[in-house]
Amino acid sequence: MIDKFKRGGITYYRFQTTSNGTKGCDWIPCLEQMGKFITPSAKRFLTSELFMETSGVTTEIVVPKTLFPGDPRMVICIEEIWNRAIEQNLKPLSVENICLILMTLTDADLLQMGVNWVIGMSKLVGIPPTMLGAGRNYNGPPRLAVFGADPKDRLRRTDGCAFAL
Repeated sequence: MIDKFKRGGITYYRFQTTSNGTKGCDWIPCLEQMGKFITPSAKRFLTSELFMETSGVTTEIVVPKTLFPGDPRMVICIEEIWNRAIEQNLKPLSVENICLILMTLTDADLLQMGVNWVIGMSKLVGIPPTMLGAGRNYNGPPRLAVFGADPKDRLRRTDGCAFAL
């Protein structure tokens, strides 16, 4: 269930995920059996030694909708998103959380939040700030994809960035 709230003048959409102990490599057939598409680069994340599974851990996840008010066609530098998130005391997500987002959120949820993607903002040891996106694809199934790790890369305002609260 997704709820909407305001804090510090920013509108957030909030929902929870609870981990189930699924190992990284086991997420691939699990998500594919659900009809989700996983890009080769996302598969590398799932099968890397950096993936750490947990079991029974509930995470409150937020997608700040008005972190950057203005024209919805506006693009925002990833570095700026991270800086604003830090100001708001938001935390990076684990890769496991992002898999749970893909498994949990429906197209109706994304429409409710007004976003095309929910991009889980994660930081992995030894890898620059990285985004793993879980969202709908207009020309195909929901997908899990890795996005550029360069802090100067940009995202559209219609890409919802998810963080832990």
